[in-house]
Amino acid sequence: MYEVVISSDSVGPRTQLPGQLFQRVGANVTTSVVSGKGAEWDKNLVNAGFGMAGGAVAGKLLGNVGEGMARNVGEGALGGALGSLGGDTANNVIHGEKFDASQMLIGAAGGAAGGGAGGGLKHLAMDNFAPPAPEVTTPGSTPGDTADGATQPEVGRDHYSDAADLALGKPAGIFFGEDANDAKDADADELPPPTRAEMRAENERNAATAGEHAGNTTLQGDFG
Repeated sequence: MYEVVISSDSVGPRTQLPGQLFQRVGANVTTSVVSGKGAEWDKNLVNAGFGMAGGAVAGKLLGNVGEGMARNVGEGALGGALGSLGGDTANNVIHGEKFDASQMLIGAAGGAAGGGAGGGLKHLAMDNFAPPAPEVTTPGSTPGDTADGATQPEVGRDHYSDAADLALGKPAGIFFGEDANDAKDADADELPPPTRAEMRAENERNAATAGEHAGNTTLQGDFG
């Protein structure tokens, strides 16, 4: 059973890769611990890497949609789902475990829910509390651009973005991740349906038992 990968960082300036990896590993380990599974460092390192990859893919696919709430929720949801599927697949291969479609779908749903909620909450925080991007008034330029057309970094927003992600985005992922892990446990506890061979063997046993019972009834009638 593998823990749900936490949401993508879908709003504001991107934290440097080591910082993203550290945050994701910490969030995934926290999810495992609150789910009663221990730290599971090896699996959560894999999940963190695929979570970053899922977020990057989602950002590329939805990067031109805009900057509104819908884009950030969608990017977080897609990144969370892709990251969870990738992490589960890789851990199955690494640990030699069978692929369970229901487990993977539950994980993807939890990743999407956590990523979407985290992206939406982070968007609200950045929209309402972070300072606006600096404007440049050089003739011929547009706000946020330098005179030569190069995009100016969003100075002053990085700390707000990181704080919003740690305070809102990651906890949302942990919340939905724990729920998904509980659902995975419940799904794993259910007995699988019998195979055709098992059903055939059960029918043969039932037929034999019925035959023995009929024979005993006949003997009782003869000697009754």
